[in-house]
Amino acid sequence: MKIFSEIEALEKKLHTSIVRRSTKVLDELLCDDFQEFGKSGSIYNKRDIINHLPAAPDQNLNAHDFAVKQLDDKAFLLTYKTTENHLQVLRSSVWILSGGSLRMMFHQGTLMHESIKRSF
Repeated sequence: MKIFSEIEALEKKLHTSIVRRSTKVLDELLCDDFQEFGKSGSIYNKRDIINHLPAAPDQNLNAHDFAVKQLDDKAFLLTYKTTENHLQVLRSSVWILSGGSLRMMFHQGTLMHESIKRSF
């Protein structure tokens, strides 16, 4: 499905330094009620992301194993894995189609433990 590839592309776009430093683009891509459960265990909202992400250091993120599931006619779950600085992270995002645009409503990053890594 075309929308599945668009969601994957938008997620990858959020990994780039150019987008991460642009409060305008972050504002456009995140829903107003966006929430993130970070891999650190911290919880973030849209304002937190817009206030802090542009100043964050660049990350060397290798994203792979993308899968998209349609939850209803306007909601999609994207799951994938990342490797960054030898840490493996399971990630999921909920994307909403509203007014012809896709916006992220939720994101979660969960560190993979050694026992979990071996099962994949």
